[in-house]
Amino acid sequence: MKGIVYKVTCMTNLHVGNGEMNFDIIDNTVEKDPVTGLPTINSSGVKGALRQYFKENGADEKEIELIFGSAKSNLDETKTNPGQVKFYQADMLARPARATMGDRSYYMVTSYETMRLYDRKVEIFGGEPVSFTGNGKNCSTEEGIAVEEIKDITKIPESESTKKIKGLIASEFVILKDVLLKNMVLPVLARNQLTDGISNNLWYEEVVPHESIFTFAVSSDNENALKAFDKRIGSVAYVQFGGNATIGYGLCKVERIGGKANEA
Repeated sequence: MKGIVYKVTCMTNLHVGNGEMNFDIIDNTVEKDPVTGLPTINSSGVKGALRQYFKENGADEKEIELIFGSAKSNLDETKTNPGQVKFYQADMLARPARATMGDRSYYMVTSYETMRLYDRKVEIFGGEPVSFTGNGKNCSTEEGIAVEEIKDITKIPESESTKKIKGLIASEFVILKDVLLKNMVLPVLARNQLTDGISNNLWYEEVVPHESIFTFAVSSDNENALKAFDKRIGSVAYVQFGGNATIGYGLCKVERIGGKANEA
C-alpha cells in the first residue's frame, strides 16, 4: 500500500456539522473525533469535497471514476465500481488561540498527543515525523506569553523537532497538555434568517477558526490512481470543505507534505 499525506489550512472559518440534533445553547456544533475530542473532517466529507474539486477543475469522468468510483446515481444495483483511492479523516493538527500575553494577537497551538498522532500517520503513509517529546509541560518557542488565559507556558530550546514543527505549523507555536487543547472553546457565531428585513430564525453555530490546520491521508494499491490524484492536486489546491460555502465558510488550502507514492 502506498499513501500520501496532505496538510489542510483553513483560509476561512470552517463548519463541518455532526448531523445530530442539539438542544443546547449552540444549535449546530462541529464534528469531533470521538477519541481526541478535537474537530475533524470525516473521511466521507474529505472524499466528497475532493470529488467536487476534481469535477470543477477539469477532471474527466474516467479519471473521477478511477479515483472516487461511480457516482451513486450511475450505479447499477448489480454492478458497483468502487474508487481505487482510499480516503481517511482529516485530523486537527493545530489551531489559533487568542494571546493574552506576548507580542502577537494569536498563537498556533497544538498538543503532545496531537503530535504523536501525526507521527503515527506519517509512519504509515509516508513523511517525516517531528518526534517531539518535550517535558510534558505547556511550552512555547517564545518566552513570556499566554494564550486563552493559560499562563504557565515555558520556553523550550531550539531542536531538530522544533524546527520541523515550525515548518509544519508556524514560526512561533505553543504545545499544550492534551486536555487543555481539547477543552479550548471554539468560536460560536450567531446566524440569522431575514424575511423582509425581519428576523425569522436566529441560531448559533460553532466553527473551526480560520488558520486552523488539519492533516489527512489517501492510499491505494493502484499506483496510477494515486499518482493521478496527486497530480490533480499539484503543489497546492484550494478546496471547499463543509457547508455554508455561500457565506465564505470552508475554503482551505491543500498541500502535500509527505508520502510513499513514488517509492519503488
